[in-house]
Amino acid sequence: MKKTIMNEEERYDLCLADNQYNRLEETDTARIKSMVSIATNDMEYTKIREPKADLKKECGTVFKLHYDCLHGLCEAFVMFDRIKISSHECLFVYICAKHKELELDLKFFDDIRTKRNGICYYGAPIELEYWNKIKLQLSIYISAIKKAIEEKL
Repeated sequence: MKKTIMNEEERYDLCLADNQYNRLEETDTARIKSMVSIATNDMEYTKIREPKADLKKECGTVFKLHYDCLHGLCEAFVMFDRIKISSHECLFVYICAKHKELELDLKFFDDIRTKRNGICYYGAPIELEYWNKIKLQLSIYISAIKKAIEEKL
């Protein structure tokens, strides 16, 4: 049987049908600001820690912190749409399908989400080569989402 690869809109519709998107009563700007502050503090920590780290051993930790920052910022960003999303996958699908102006790549989100799940649920380490391959794009996405949030605040 041939596996069909769905596009962003089809994946969005699947998440919608699975009740992954929940309406919020209001846009909680205080919460959004707090989430941005937490992500900013975490990113500042990575700037201090990463140059000192033995990245061959610690790149998984550095990767997870970056991933958590991006995930938190994405959650904060969709709050402007008055929506709460139940899964990381559907959050990233929503951002890519409904905010094309951000020019984000769902394949990249799928890749880092799968790697993060590998660490958290299966004990799969992140290799330094992988970290070096994705760290710039990850930082660019974090900056882009943070900037988009700041423009809306």
